[in-house]
Amino acid sequence: MNRKFVITVQCACVVTISVLLCSVKEARAENVFSSNSQHGQHSQWVERLKEILRELESTPEDSPEVKRLQQEYRSITCQIARAEKERRVEREQAVAAVINEIRNNSYVVCGSATAHVLTKLLYAEYRSDIDLEKRSELLPQLLYETGYPDEVVSKVLGGKCAFGIIDRELSKTELAQFNALVTNGNRHVAQLLFARAVTVIIVNSRNPMREMTVKQVEAAFRTHDGNWKEFGGWNRPIDRIGTVYPLISWNMFTKQVLGGERVEFHDQLHIDPNNLPQVHEIIEHSKKLRSQHPGSGPYPRFKSDEQVIREVANGFNTIGYCLLRNTQKMPDNVKTVWLAMNDDAKAFAPVKEHILLEEYPLTNTLWLVSRPDASEQTKAFLQYATSDAATSIIRKVGMHPLTDRPQFMETRRIAAMKRGEGPKISLTGSQSTTKLARTLALERTRAKGPIQLQCSGLDEYFAIKNYLAGKSEMLILTESYLRKLNASHIEKVESYSAARHTIGIRAVALVTHSKNKLKSITLEQAKDILHGKINNWSELGGENTKIKRYGVEGSKYITSLLYKTAIDMHERAWMEYKKTDSDTLKAVMFDESGIAYVNYTTIDEEHIATKDNQAGVNILAINTGTQVVEPNAKTMSNGSYPYSERIYLYVAPHASDDAKAFAQFITEHNLQEVMCQNGILQTVAGGNARAEEKKETENE
Repeated sequence: MNRKFVITVQCACVVTISVLLCSVKEARAENVFSSNSQHGQHSQWVERLKEILRELESTPEDSPEVKRLQQEYRSITCQIARAEKERRVEREQAVAAVINEIRNNSYVVCGSATAHVLTKLLYAEYRSDIDLEKRSELLPQLLYETGYPDEVVSKVLGGKCAFGIIDRELSKTELAQFNALVTNGNRHVAQLLFARAVTVIIVNSRNPMREMTVKQVEAAFRTHDGNWKEFGGWNRPIDRIGTVYPLISWNMFTKQVLGGERVEFHDQLHIDPNNLPQVHEIIEHSKKLRSQHPGSGPYPRFKSDEQVIREVANGFNTIGYCLLRNTQKMPDNVKTVWLAMNDDAKAFAPVKEHILLEEYPLTNTLWLVSRPDASEQTKAFLQYATSDAATSIIRKVGMHPLTDRPQFMETRRIAAMKRGEGPKISLTGSQSTTKLARTLALERTRAKGPIQLQCSGLDEYFAIKNYLAGKSEMLILTESYLRKLNASHIEKVESYSAARHTIGIRAVALVTHSKNKLKSITLEQAKDILHGKINNWSELGGENTKIKRYGVEGSKYITSLLYKTAIDMHERAWMEYKKTDSDTLKAVMFDESGIAYVNYTTIDEEHIATKDNQAGVNILAINTGTQVVEPNAKTMSNGSYPYSERIYLYVAPHASDDAKAFAQFITEHNLQEVMCQNGILQTVAGGNARAEEKKETENE
């Protein structure tokens, strides 16, 4: 029992000495009592068996007494076997009782071997912040049990440990099992990103070897007398070195490169069957191996990654492995080898970009797994372990903290989208609107997961035709194009669609210099200015200066918007064009006689003239004849601002659930920033999550 108990403790336990000794004493006392009570009976059975054997020797074979003695012998041996079985069961029960007592008096955590040392350090640091008197009561000593991910998940689900640490994401089945444990209806995050370990293969900087495959690294470490030329390098022998258990680098290299298998050492002591070696020869050979290969294994192993780095720095032919620490720089005479998974794959350097996307092969990402009914102590510890406070300890053991989890998940999802993963959704519209759709699909990928948006950028007429023919699940149209259609065509689109969403507004603003006294302008005046019928500000009650017109090159949507209010840009007067809206705004800011039309979303607070900013521009209100309309989110949403148009998203009746979810994402999430980058203002009305602009809120 003691042997089994010691092995269990050494492999899985970190407990207090007092609890350990107490449990051992109780278990030993129980065994001693059990042994004393059965010892006398056992001795009697043994003595009787000896007597039976003596009687059988002196009894004739044909005597009936022989059969009786044989039966008695078998009966006694069966009793001894049953007694031994009972004693074995008792011993096993005693061991189980000791282990259960240890578990009951400990904080049990299950996880991968990679996270063992890190968890111990984090837990010790976390406990040190608690008052000494309350420490044992609130947080007992840690009991860390190692296991494979499936075993860890099973223990967490079964409530046999406080939480688990695994090196993979939970499967859909496992997530469903965790969600089934939720009883209060609250959302439960079953898994949390924790930390990542990265193992690198290193060689001397003079070694010409630049990249290798994982299989080549495995072959280099398994081959006793390998040569670099076998892998495309120079003609020199390979000197292999590594680390010892339980270092994280040893665990990762053994599992990910060597496949978790032992590296067999080919004995150099040649044994002749006709001339066996003497004892002293075997002893000398063992001493030689120990001097050549410290630790265990067929090549030198060291107790720290730093020692491996130093050895590689001093050995031209040496190859080794170690953790990539983000707080440590490799010496100039040591370089990392680029790695590829196989011969057909691309080799990646161990740099931040490739590590974040998990393109570099030797990475190990740890996830914290917990039940929804975890104790408050567990929730508090998990919050600490995933906070910035834990980053220094995570770096201390050579791992990379994943505190920026949103960025990590976004990067992974985008990489998955680029690999072609995710459900396919078909959408059609004009070239400008499908460009917006692709941008929104990217945002949806960042937030929820990858989708494959198949866009067809066509003329609006053909876009509607394909949509009504069932060739696409979604259609994007602008309000200005809808106005060109007759009522029957609009009715076809509306009646065919299962839903219509207003996803954004495109608007044009007319701006003047900050010193210009004009605050509003009528639709007719705006038309006359752009058509060249009004050429001096005095005609509008301003200074006697010639009007200077500015515009933006290639702004087709602005042309269509102005055409909506009877301004034909083909009949416009001469104006100076700038490449961007920003350049156009700057031109007006430095020209007191200037006026320009720009995309409303490009006007920032720094452009608007205020008491403190006299160098800005004025945004003209529009007098429609019935009211003076200020250009803002509210007037654009309700359609009262004339130089604006809505952008509609139609969803077909045969649209998939993924397409409907994409439409819901667009209408319910705050996408104002990405919308503005595409020159569009996200709608305030219609159930969108966006609040009105800061300026509008302040005015109200």
